[in-house]
Amino acid sequence: ELDKLLRILPARRNTPELLRRIRDLTEQGDFELKRFTPGNFIDQEFYSEWPIAISLDGTYHNLALLFDRVGRFSRIINIEGLKIQNVRSRDSGADTIEASFTAKTFIYKEPTPVEEEGVVEGQ
Repeated sequence: ELDKLLRILPARRNTPELLRRIRDLTEQGDFELKRFTPGNFIDQEFYSEWPIAISLDGTYHNLALLFDRVGRFSRIINIEGLKIQNVRSRDSGADTIEASFTAKTFIYKEPTPVEEEGVVEGQ
């Protein structure tokens, strides 16, 4: 049960794996990944929030497919602050979009041995 929960709320960042998976999704969706900037951790009680600023160019339909695929990840990833702007493509003349958003994931903060001892002593 704990292993299942740690896939949803992992105890470490896995930056290279997460970057690779998002990059793979943008390539599958014919996006141009313009920015992928991991932010600083925001500590909460038993977890940390990890915001990642993302900016890309593509089509609206492919953006919806990207969000659908991100929603299928085993770990929790919220999309926040979505901004979409219409952009005329110079190459083909087709309308495209520029999207920017924050993908926020969460990391479980494992208790330190001192915290665990305090729980045992307090009982």
